[in-house]
Amino acid sequence: MRQVLCRLAYSNLWIAFNAAGQAYVNCLLLKISAPTACWLCGLSMFFVYTFAKTVRFDPQADMANDPERMEFLMRWRWPLVATASLGFLHGLCLTRADGPRALLFTFALLGAVLYDVKWLPRGFRYRRLKDITGVKSLVVAIIWGVQTAALPASDAGLDLLDPAVLALILYGSLSMFINTVYFDIGDMKGDRLEGVITLPLHWGLRGTVQRLHLVNLLMALWLALLWRWGLVGQAALWLSPMVAFVWLFLRQARNEDSDLGFWCDVIVDGTYVFFALWLALPALLGWI
Repeated sequence: MRQVLCRLAYSNLWIAFNAAGQAYVNCLLLKISAPTACWLCGLSMFFVYTFAKTVRFDPQADMANDPERMEFLMRWRWPLVATASLGFLHGLCLTRADGPRALLFTFALLGAVLYDVKWLPRGFRYRRLKDITGVKSLVVAIIWGVQTAALPASDAGLDLLDPAVLALILYGSLSMFINTVYFDIGDMKGDRLEGVITLPLHWGLRGTVQRLHLVNLLMALWLALLWRWGLVGQAALWLSPMVAFVWLFLRQARNEDSDLGFWCDVIVDGTYVFFALWLALPALLGWI
């Protein structure tokens, strides 16, 4: 089972399931139904991460951080690119008659290009957004937060400036901020080799983990307040125990030599797969 999950993670299908799961969780919180939007979020992230890992990858850092993943990607590089491209074209076909939905569907790709491509002036200290300390994690977090909340909301006919939608964009962004910074903990050796100063390298391992625990607690408090204010449904109460899930994987980062490969690739990158499964039964029973 572990090998199957790792292969799903290496192929970026797992990250696609995670995106669909996050959109589904947001649907439950907003008390809406938007299955097409969940599918579109999965297609979008599958394409973006396949592009990033197989076309724009940083071979030196990537090989140092996760050689097993890189070996898999190099072996299946072009079949993955072809599959992801077909999926993205399918998503464009589904959104072609609706400008706002098409923009939200391609939002992750536009963000990824700005994030990963060397477009900043040559005289500037940095060439890519991902090279700027802190910006890397914020950009990725905001991309996830916006797309997985705004696309379902748009599909359901909600105003994107609705307080509930904006509140979930913030919640989702904070959640993905934890995930991206946690990945940087696992990538400290490779990032140091590449000369990229990530937040864990800037704050130190212990300081980073402490800050992520604080963000996790703030997220739980924020979700409770949203439910108390009537902005989200009963799903918020069912989701609240997931603070322990995040606490569990944060506890694994004890030092730079901790083996976080499986935790990063499967557990953290599948956070919303597990959240969605956790909420699926009460949703089917009509409790949320």
